[in-house]
Amino acid sequence: MLCIHIVVRQGKEGRGYLTALELDPNPQLSEALKFQPLVGNNLFDADAFNEEADFNKQGPFATRNFHAIVGNPPWRRRRVNRLATEYCKKRGYPLVRRSLDQAFLWRSGDFVNNETRIGLILHSRPFFGHTSEALKAREGLLKRFSPQVMVNLSDLRQDGLFPMTDAPALVLIAKGCPSRSDGLFYFVCAEHSKAFRKHNIIEMGPENVKRIPTYRITSDTDILKIASWGSARDMALIERLRSTFPSLEKYINDNKDNGWVSGQGFRGSGSYETPELYEKKWLPSGKMPPYFIDLDSLETLPGQKLDRPRNMRIYSGPLVVTTRGLGKEGFYAAFSPGDVVYTEEYYGISIPKDQESMAHYLNGVLNSSLASYFLFMTASVWGVERDKVEPNDLLRLPIPLPVADNHSTVTQIIGIERMLYQSSNGPTREKLKEQLNKAVFMLYGLDEVEQLLILYRLFQPRD
Repeated sequence: MLCIHIVVRQGKEGRGYLTALELDPNPQLSEALKFQPLVGNNLFDADAFNEEADFNKQGPFATRNFHAIVGNPPWRRRRVNRLATEYCKKRGYPLVRRSLDQAFLWRSGDFVNNETRIGLILHSRPFFGHTSEALKAREGLLKRFSPQVMVNLSDLRQDGLFPMTDAPALVLIAKGCPSRSDGLFYFVCAEHSKAFRKHNIIEMGPENVKRIPTYRITSDTDILKIASWGSARDMALIERLRSTFPSLEKYINDNKDNGWVSGQGFRGSGSYETPELYEKKWLPSGKMPPYFIDLDSLETLPGQKLDRPRNMRIYSGPLVVTTRGLGKEGFYAAFSPGDVVYTEEYYGISIPKDQESMAHYLNGVLNSSLASYFLFMTASVWGVERDKVEPNDLLRLPIPLPVADNHSTVTQIIGIERMLYQSSNGPTREKLKEQLNKAVFMLYGLDEVEQLLILYRLFQPRD
């Protein structure tokens, strides 16, 4: 069997070497033992994207006569790889920014035939991304190469899967031929287990294996994430929620003329003068309580220059502010009756004073278990790379429009939300949270099985 292993060297930073030894239970080495020269024959010291390098003219490279292409290409570009960038740009290959491993996968296409097997360990985050570049790259790659098996190793990222990084990994095994419209592949998600933590054994049982139509991935941005953590029932529920209710982003955009505005907070100290924000109350990262922001407990923003202060209107109260980084409380939101300045670790929705009841309604829905469930099952980062909800994940959340048919339920949610932030931590707040969940479940028209499914996914014990 022929295999390709292209060794990459950038400048004088280092040189990679591939050493092949025949397994022998009783090796007896002597001076008479010699190996044939590998350099220039099986081992090439070159930039993989240098199309003028000698290896391009060698037999199996030139004739696409490789049985397998395997490896663990570099995932991120610490510095710009000019040849990789030019290579993909010249051919119109879509690429996620800084994802050098995707460029290696595209480059492999120059040396494969329809029966060549490709096995690469890739950075998994781009396969779950919702950005336009992530969607284009995923669709292009999975149509150009026919996936046979994907193994999602993201859940092991903090368990010492790799000694030098905790970035999430995904193993892609594919054929060199383009995907068929009726093609299928196996998707496997490796989970935390005592065996892995103790013996580094990755356990994958039948319950972790799912068969997915290849073209389904290119048309549905959530299917891989749902397949990682859920089942066909979760997929059906997510599909129904998305198709029945408009997204939070659409809801905000439809109300822009009415004064609604949203966005991340400022990045930090910088070069922008923002006198309109000085002396306003401000919310440091990691300091927001759930349900309600007590402005009297906050300090004022000192008169300092800011980096990326954003649209000043996003700090105008009344506000609903959501967490991005997730701690013990998980995802939650809080209502602010007045102006508050916040960092980019929060996302805020500013609502006109005469529509304050809508802020309370959104705050109630965002603090429900349904919101956390949807975000966890569909978010591009949470459960993949780090415990965080990105703005584009949040804005995809389906939100029922308040209409005459659900007026009583919306009113009930607003009433519970007000009681939640007026109550202290303890049994009373837990009972109110249960009441909030029931009201939100009713708002979305969930049956008993769907309600149990949501609560099970959020609170199921993990090994």
